[in-house]
Amino acid sequence: MHMILPEALPPIGHIKKERSAQNDFMQISTINEARNGNGVSRNVRSVIMSVLALPENKKLKENILTSGKVIMRFSGDGRRVTKITCSGVMGTLKLLSENAEDIGMSPMEEHCIYLYEGDESYDYQQKCAINIYEQLKEVCENGIVFDNTNVDVEWYITADWKFTAIILGLSGPCSQYFCAWCECPKERKSDFSVLKWTPRTQERSSLYMGSMGYKKKTLVTADWDNVLVDVLHLFLRVMGKLLNQVVSWTVQQRVQEQLVAEMRRIGVTFRFYSVQGVGCNTSVLKWSDLDGEELKVVLKNLDLTNVLQDMADKSVTQIDALRKPQLIVQLQKHSINTDKLSVAQMKVKLKELIGNSMVSRSETQQTPRVRLSVARLVKLWKEFDSIMEQINSSSDETLETKCRQWAIQFRVVTFDEDVTPYIHALVYHVPQQLIKVRHLKHFCCQGVEKKNHLQNKRYHQGTQKGGRGTLWTKQVMQYENRDMYARLNDYDRTKRHWLSHSNQEEPVYRQIFDENEDL
Repeated sequence: MHMILPEALPPIGHIKKERSAQNDFMQISTINEARNGNGVSRNVRSVIMSVLALPENKKLKENILTSGKVIMRFSGDGRRVTKITCSGVMGTLKLLSENAEDIGMSPMEEHCIYLYEGDESYDYQQKCAINIYEQLKEVCENGIVFDNTNVDVEWYITADWKFTAIILGLSGPCSQYFCAWCECPKERKSDFSVLKWTPRTQERSSLYMGSMGYKKKTLVTADWDNVLVDVLHLFLRVMGKLLNQVVSWTVQQRVQEQLVAEMRRIGVTFRFYSVQGVGCNTSVLKWSDLDGEELKVVLKNLDLTNVLQDMADKSVTQIDALRKPQLIVQLQKHSINTDKLSVAQMKVKLKELIGNSMVSRSETQQTPRVRLSVARLVKLWKEFDSIMEQINSSSDETLETKCRQWAIQFRVVTFDEDVTPYIHALVYHVPQQLIKVRHLKHFCCQGVEKKNHLQNKRYHQGTQKGGRGTLWTKQVMQYENRDMYARLNDYDRTKRHWLSHSNQEEPVYRQIFDENEDL
């Protein structure tokens, strides 16, 4: 091709040289402590200065120079890169101003600062990411100089609950002291009469190390008040719980076809299916998992009155409709160890114990039967939709009261045991954090999750997957460098305007081939 089009195509050697230069546009350091030595990082200060120099961040730069402060949001996430052998963890930065509306939530705004092969455990984080956390601390303490102006840096952290607990050295969300923001014990998770729980701080972490959920020394030094709840995962977990409750009652009333038809009406693909259970000869009933956008459609448009009817006792349900946590609770009532049992084995064991396929989710045998009211359930869904809209727009003094009243109604309409850690956070932490930052949705992990997906895609499509002595983490980070270089120099590809085949001009190379077809 170069021989035919010498002016249009440069020599392959020049292309390789340019690619190599763009790969090294920002220094990439190797993390030898990662699994198989397969980990890389980029300097935090260099990433920040490059992001501020991007042409599309003109409004962000103006707001930062006006306020004299830049907000740096750190997040992280792990992923299963391949089914068996390979997993990875990345950490990202996102820059915002106090206005926070000058930047979007796309993965283009998330800038990777480390990527290593391994898991999200505390030990791996301590070995592979501690240097990056020290750089984040140094940048916050000393600030940056931008356009000859000293700019302060304020550090915020937002991630899913598991990752947040790990880097803060806390117990997980299923432990006795589950909360990452306060010292609420597990047995009082559904008690919303308490006005305020004791907040966690760096000082209390040092004072009560080994108790109250403080397991290990924190890996990050950000102010605990700047550790924010991720409203994306909050919505996914709470809405997922609400939907699973409806599905369970649908199975109990044997109206699965009505639910599938109602989902089809609102444009959501949903189905029930059975799979062979692991370790037994019985089948397990399952249903479709919905993503965030589909859950939003379901929350706003699903008409529950077209699916469910009132029930005399909402706690009685079919064993096939129970999820794993609910099965564990039921089997523990019979002193059965569930550590080595699959979901299918749990269902078979529970059916053998009670002698039928129905089970009551009541706490005790003496608990009076509680009626399921579809009208109250519909109201609960609508109020949750209203709360999420308020969280994603603005806050006022009524939000905390509104969240507390909703959580109390959740207990009445559904079950105490279904109160999740995110419902606790919705009542006790989200309203206060929303007042502090005003635009909590701009700190969420929507772009992080998409960035994780894109990096996984690049592993499978754009790397050698570690073959022939290569580091796939380095190849993915080099792609990040080339992408940053292209955006800085306005080399981003633009989508070609579509033309019908009859109106398209012949490509130059096709014209040359046609002229020389006799050669």
